[in-house]
Parts: sequence; structure tokens; C-alpha cells
Amino acid sequence: MKIKSIEIENFTVFKNKHTLHFSNGLNVIVGENGTGKTHLIKLLYSLLISLNYVVNEDAGYYYENKMLIEQAISEAFDIKLSNIFKSDNLDNLITYNKTQGLIDIDYYSYSIPIRLNHSSVHFEHIVINEELSINISEKSSIL
Repeated sequence: MKIKSIEIENFTVFKNKHTLHFSNGLNVIVGENGTGKTHLIKLLYSLLISLNYVVNEDAGYYYENKMLIEQAISEAFDIKLSNIFKSDNLDNLITYNKTQGLIDIDYYSYSIPIRLNHSSVHFEHIVINEELSINISEKSSIL
């Protein structure tokens, strides 16, 4: 699945709102030290692995109830973020003196707004179009 864009705010070094748009082809991430290149890649990896796990392993079960698929992705993402960033809790990933981190990721078939607070990951809603729902119910690999 191709990523269209990602919006990040109050997540690690991304203090202000940053929106990154990706091309259909190859994307190159460049920047000076300490600007968040590695954090961006770790964030994208964590989210993609979490989605892939839920969609490929448990799609038939979870898609029966939209709330269950959101909960499953949220739990997988929470675990993956902690493991990838080597963080004991989500507090360490939210910008200092902020109450929550915001991550909005848009794919061409769906979008996912994510809210990180000091104790959990919360997916407000996952906007899924009909093409994706067919793929999920058929347990196809969409990522």
C-alpha cells in the first residue's frame, strides 16, 4: 500500500505540525542530524507492521466489528512503537510539555488519525473505502 502523506505533531522531535507528501515512486529522506529522519522511518515502519499484522493475520475476525479492528491495530501499534523506539512508555515519545502526540497518515485507500496520550495509543477512526473492505474480508495483502 502506498502512503500518500503523513502529518506529525508533538511526536519526538516533531514539535510543530509537519506534513510530508510522498510521491508514487521512490522517496528519499534527507536532512541534517537530529531533524527526525530516523524517527520518521521508525514511525512509518511501526505503523505498517502493525497494520500488516492485523490485516493479514486476523482480518476476517476483526473486520466483523469496526471497533475490534481499531482496537487490534491500536494495541499492535502501541507494542510496536515501544519496541522500535526502545521506550518504556509513550510519555517518552510525546514532545516535552505536551499532552498528546498527533499522527495522521493517509494512504490512497484509507486514512488513519492517531492520538498518543501519556498512557495509550488511540485511533479516533479509520476511514476505509469499499475497495479496502473487500480486500480485508478476503484476507488479501494490501500493504
